[in-house]
Amino acid sequence: MHNKFYLMKIILSLMKGFAVLGVLHFQCRASRLPFDASNLAMTYTALTSLLILGDDLSRVDKSAIINAMKYLQKDDGSFTQTYQGMESDMRFVYCACAISYMLNDFSGINIDKVVQYIKESQSYDYGIGQGPGLESHGGSTFCAIASLYLLNKLDEGLLSKDKTIFWLISRQESGFQGRANKPPDTCYSFWIGASLMILDSFEFIDYDQNYNFLMTTRSFGGFSKWPGSYPDVMHTYMGVAGLSLMEESKKLDPALNISLKARKNLLKCVFKSE
Repeated sequence: MHNKFYLMKIILSLMKGFAVLGVLHFQCRASRLPFDASNLAMTYTALTSLLILGDDLSRVDKSAIINAMKYLQKDDGSFTQTYQGMESDMRFVYCACAISYMLNDFSGINIDKVVQYIKESQSYDYGIGQGPGLESHGGSTFCAIASLYLLNKLDEGLLSKDKTIFWLISRQESGFQGRANKPPDTCYSFWIGASLMILDSFEFIDYDQNYNFLMTTRSFGGFSKWPGSYPDVMHTYMGVAGLSLMEESKKLDPALNISLKARKNLLKCVFKSE
């Protein structure tokens, strides 16, 4: 219990940096503040971590975070992860949508531009790339589908739900590949699996094949990217998350990528519902 509250304290202290930078950093670009620039991906991670730890988010400066996000959205609808950052793609669109959902405030993003960006990022095969004209990819497809779900814009944002589902199902060989003609990779058991679950089509996968593949990537107590490789933290988490979709582990919320217990905490503390 002591460790749990210690972790909360660390996360909240780091998030003060986002709150301060969200208000001040844009006028003080040349100044040397005693912490790193606010980061959209790490803000998503911090919020989900707090929810997992049972925090009620009451100590989070929600308005500062929401206001800061307004400076991160580009004219095309995408987001950068930091102010004046070089990268802007579907990953940070998802982070912005997830943050807004968890804080129950979408005023920091232009929803119409987000939906249009996702539409323009759908490829000829109806998978979704990191941005317009880019190759369909399992990770960016998840980010787009989850974003539309959190925005309640699935029907409006997908050009063809059925064809996107077909693209997703086609990614399964034994486990799931992230792109056509690539080998299966542990993490896509979650990225593809969660996308199909959001679209109410998870039952169409081959459970046994997926499970057996994941077991071939397990070694030294964790999961690796491919069979015969060394395990790492990210693929270990994604392997467990993929198993949870098949109810081989504790269930999780596929759109926010948090446990159902953490989602229940979110509903209780932020949405004020049981």
